[in-house]
Amino acid sequence: LEKANPKKFSLAWHTDNPTQLAVGCDDNKFPYINIWDLRRASSPVSVLTAPNLAGINDMSWCIDDPTLLLSACKNNKIICWNTQNGSVFGEIQEEGVERVQWSSCMKSIFTSTSKQGVVNVYAYHDSTNQNVPIKNAGDKVYPNWLERRAGVSFGFGGKLLSFGSLSLIHISEPTRPERISYAVFCLKKK
Repeated sequence: LEKANPKKFSLAWHTDNPTQLAVGCDDNKFPYINIWDLRRASSPVSVLTAPNLAGINDMSWCIDDPTLLLSACKNNKIICWNTQNGSVFGEIQEEGVERVQWSSCMKSIFTSTSKQGVVNVYAYHDSTNQNVPIKNAGDKVYPNWLERRAGVSFGFGGKLLSFGSLSLIHISEPTRPERISYAVFCLKKK
């Protein structure tokens, strides 16, 4: 029986942790993804599963945000997983999806191929935009390319407020004596 219907396994190495590996099986009887750490190979670090999940055809770990893992499932779904908490970050319905791959140089871009020979390019920018194909499953974690790293704003009494890992290094004087004036500033990494 095993020889007549061999299982195909999909593998994806973690982009930041060289000892972690995601393993999925295309068998509908085992519809989950195991995250293994080779330093502790006696059992998986975590198991990703969801209702109505089918066998896994392919996986790809996001280079820009290593908490995100894409999977191409046999039930015609592309699932984006949050590997920190094991939840489904979002999903796309695609007929005959076979392979998925995050872009290695463009944040938020990924591709898929199908049995019909169709190649699709997707962009995840913001779940509030109705044109984005990924449906957010209510997860309050956003990809790290959407987080604000640092910023500044004028507050009450003309105070300049800043946040993040950047420090303010220069503020120029207002450039116009008119009612509307502005300051030019530069930010430098700490």
